[in-house]
Amino acid sequence: MESTQSQPPADEQDAGGASRPFDRYSILAATALAVILVIALALRLYGIHWHEGYGHSPHPDERNIVFLIEGIEFPTPGDLDDLLDAERSPWNPGQFAYGSFPLYLLKIVHSIIPGDVYDVWTVGRGLSALADVCVVFLTYLLGASLYGRRQGLLAAALVSLAVIHIQLSHFLTFDIVLGLTSIAALYFMHRVAVGGRLRDSVIAGVIVGLGLATKVSMAPMYFALVVAHLLYVLPVLGAAEGDRNVASRRIGVAFVGLLTAGCASLATFMIVQPYAIIDASRFVADVTEQSEMVRRIRDYPYTRQYIDTAAYLYHVRQLAAFGLGWPLGIVAWAGLLYASLRGMRFYHGLAYLVVGWLIPMGLLLVSTGIVFIAAASMIAFAALVATLGVRSRESRGTVLLLSWVVPYLLVTGAFQVKFTRYLIPVTPLLVLFGAQMFFHLWEWVGGYRRWLRHAVAAAMIALVVVTGLYALAYMGVYQTTHTAVRSSEWIKRNVPEGSVILMEHWEEGIPDLGRYDVPRLPVYENDTPRKLDGIAAELARADYILFYSNRLYGTITRLPERYPVTSAYYRQLFGGELGYRLANVETSYPNIAGVTLVDDTYGRPGLPTPQGQEKPPGLNINLGYADESFSIYDHPKGLVFEDVERLDADIIRERILLAAGDDPFGLEDFRAATPTVPKPVGLLFQEDDLRAQRAGGTWTDIVKPDGIASKMPVVAWLVVMQLMALAILPIALAVFRSLPDGGYLLAKLLGILVVSLVAWLLASLQWMAFSFGSVLVGIGAVALASCVVLPFTWSSFLSFFRERWRVITICEVVFIAAFIAFVVLRMANPDLWYQWQGGEKPMDTAYLNAVLKSSFMPPYDPWYAGGYLNYYYWGQFIVASFIHATGIDTAIAVNLAVPMFFALTVVGAFSVVYNLAESARTKLSRRQAREGPRDVPEKHNSAFAWSPVIAGLAAALFVAVIGNLDGAIQSLEILRRLFVTVIGKLYDVIRGSESLLQVFPLSEPFGEFDFWRSSRMMPPDPPGYEITEFPFFTFLFADLHAHLMAMPFTLLVVGAALAVVLRARVSVRGTGRLAGMGWGLTDFAQVAVLGVAVGALRPLNTWDYPTYLLL
Repeated sequence: MESTQSQPPADEQDAGGASRPFDRYSILAATALAVILVIALALRLYGIHWHEGYGHSPHPDERNIVFLIEGIEFPTPGDLDDLLDAERSPWNPGQFAYGSFPLYLLKIVHSIIPGDVYDVWTVGRGLSALADVCVVFLTYLLGASLYGRRQGLLAAALVSLAVIHIQLSHFLTFDIVLGLTSIAALYFMHRVAVGGRLRDSVIAGVIVGLGLATKVSMAPMYFALVVAHLLYVLPVLGAAEGDRNVASRRIGVAFVGLLTAGCASLATFMIVQPYAIIDASRFVADVTEQSEMVRRIRDYPYTRQYIDTAAYLYHVRQLAAFGLGWPLGIVAWAGLLYASLRGMRFYHGLAYLVVGWLIPMGLLLVSTGIVFIAAASMIAFAALVATLGVRSRESRGTVLLLSWVVPYLLVTGAFQVKFTRYLIPVTPLLVLFGAQMFFHLWEWVGGYRRWLRHAVAAAMIALVVVTGLYALAYMGVYQTTHTAVRSSEWIKRNVPEGSVILMEHWEEGIPDLGRYDVPRLPVYENDTPRKLDGIAAELARADYILFYSNRLYGTITRLPERYPVTSAYYRQLFGGELGYRLANVETSYPNIAGVTLVDDTYGRPGLPTPQGQEKPPGLNINLGYADESFSIYDHPKGLVFEDVERLDADIIRERILLAAGDDPFGLEDFRAATPTVPKPVGLLFQEDDLRAQRAGGTWTDIVKPDGIASKMPVVAWLVVMQLMALAILPIALAVFRSLPDGGYLLAKLLGILVVSLVAWLLASLQWMAFSFGSVLVGIGAVALASCVVLPFTWSSFLSFFRERWRVITICEVVFIAAFIAFVVLRMANPDLWYQWQGGEKPMDTAYLNAVLKSSFMPPYDPWYAGGYLNYYYWGQFIVASFIHATGIDTAIAVNLAVPMFFALTVVGAFSVVYNLAESARTKLSRRQAREGPRDVPEKHNSAFAWSPVIAGLAAALFVAVIGNLDGAIQSLEILRRLFVTVIGKLYDVIRGSESLLQVFPLSEPFGEFDFWRSSRMMPPDPPGYEITEFPFFTFLFADLHAHLMAMPFTLLVVGAALAVVLRARVSVRGTGRLAGMGWGLTDFAQVAVLGVAVGALRPLNTWDYPTYLLL
């Protein structure tokens, strides 16, 4: 039976073809698994009453879930009519921040187990613990089925010891339930991929529906559902003639299975979360709220901790440092990279990482809106599926897991809110990837030295031991009383009744403080003078300040622009400047054998360590900042400050205000004694840069009206273009040698681009002012690089001209003819602007002059005195480089730049299609004549053929000249009017009312050609004048705008990409372990040129960049 994996022995296969996790030969594996599950259960149930001493739970999600459970009532027979009424139904939870499936499950289980409402916490935490033990078991099942028993056991052992799983199993939350549905769905999807059973498809669909009813972030699992059925079909795709019936049957089975699974998931979702349909408006509103929360569209205080945190990297560090421990964390993240690249050649893996990871990341870093999420997810999924054709057979099954992990991580990692618990649905899979990586390494090194295999085995054992020690250290958190309870006990022992104990709002309470006055400081409110007065007054009145955790001081002090005064308050308080001293600290760090793992709450916000803060005894390992969701629920750091100096409110206020800096409220008259300084304004040059810009770039130094170039501007412009092309021609012919025309025409584009890039780098780094000299240096640098390349390619360089002189001649004729033709067209109407429909020529010309006259980059802003240009000005820089090189006046240069970009667009289109046509013709000729191998594109048939030339000319015509049909319609209308007029005049001649000489020549106007109409084909109402512009209109209108100047360089990207594709047909090179990689200097040079060309589009016309980045 076909499988996505190599087949185990027959007695280890079930009917579905999947490897049995254990059989009669694996008693040892079953015993090991049982031990692992017992350990996992013990670690998760120990300390389940960790909040003992509280009247409620200090976990806000637990409190909210208990509130919802209390509000749900089982419907009675008399309530059945109300079930479909969202407002009256007792079964409607009323909110959907949490999925209904785990709520209903918890309600049912709690109704079976007697007890009061507070026992819901025990029942719910018990369910979390049991669910996570199931996660451990399914990690083994999935690993054993996909990779082998050893991998499954190692992964299960590591997950059972993973601290993030142990901690979340102690909470009445639904993250573990989501993780369970995720791995359970993947297990049955793997069975589908191997055996294709409809039963497994249905079960997988049902589990996906349960996951969706737990949290909508389960949605990417549908990618995995598709991949599972695709993997079932993949082994028989392209089957021989006799096996096509098998292939057809499998495709039918897969289609029915996928459709059934999809229907089962949706049906399950509606059954276990019915009010998502019945109460759809509330469901959509709650899901939207949660979506806006994780994207920080809604500025909830508890999400401000994530402001200015790095996308993706924050999750990587938090999971590695705290969730798994650094050793297992490194292995898990390395395992993800290993699994993504496993079974592929180097260049296939590199291409996948760029397309499947980096491009979606780039999109999501731009926006996490629903459109960008969908686009990024689809790109990541498509890239992953595309690797199935280039992966080894045994690695294809990993794609099933990656089709869930990669899209989920891409989207979740890009969100602004980054609770570590969000990674629970993929953490077991990351660990499984790491386990497989270890065993793969163990097998690989076995071919070298036996001691290397022993070393890898020792590393695996050490990994399990260290992870287990970290788990045992964390269990110390549950061995002691909760830190908040200990703070309460200290207060009751040491603080007189009736004392004022100041706490913060948006923070958990401390139990049993009813005998004290406990006001709350509103520190999350915006900083105002009134807030400062309130803080100072409360600090002067209070006897103690009590911190439940670092939640507020760890966040607010990281936002000094938003909270300058409150940040100063915390700095002064912790530094002992407000009369308070640290009186008590309650911590509960993971500890084992005298080694304490400390999470630092002071370093990240930049606070001084309070005097009196003592380190735990023994060896302390500082793990840095821990995410709030990891530390503040079950082991927060409690601090109590005592007022020992009894400062009055005015002194406290003055000290805070002094530490806050000048004018922290933006009110100059608030405190006259405090000098204020003007705040810097954005987009302004520094004084030195401004002086340099004003000192250079005089008009007379740039424009030479009496120079020879100004007297023959067309010739001079053409000479400079050809000079730049000639300077880079040897490099272009070497890089683009896989193209039939050798990249001769692309060299014109590449030369202009690279010369301008050199001049721009010199000006941007302020090594050399932008001038004739810097452009000359650019040409010289490119020419020097060509001189280095030329000796190595001299023979092929000469043979190219000998064999391709006809093509070269045609290329030059096409280029020069296109340039001259548009110069003539511009001569007919050289005016740069007119009053109506004049376009953006004033802006474009102003920006061009600004770039031209700027000594260094970025250029000055012509509309904003003292500021620099905040615009994509690269196209203007290219034109300015030509002006510097020729000394031609800007008004003339603009009318030469437009023909230049037109000619470059013409030859770009010609080159791309000519190379496509000639490559296809050559390939066909070789096949027909059996002249040689098909995979050597560099030696083309030297016989000249006109058909590719005609194809290239047609492409140039269609791309750069022919527009939409409106031009033909207008021409027919003019001919119709002409025909009617002529017929009427001839009739007058026949009647004798006019003579033939009076009729001809015709003097009446026949209407003008409305070129503007062709660019605005859609009706204006509604919704507006949508643009249907086409390239010829763009050049005819002659706005020297970004989209015009980017046009030829987009064709350079297409041409460079074509060169890479044709190059890929070259026979692979390399020996030994590098055999088959097929990468040489030319390959890297092609990719580098393609990268430069694509990258240039971003400063040329930013809106083209994403499209061509995908290309």
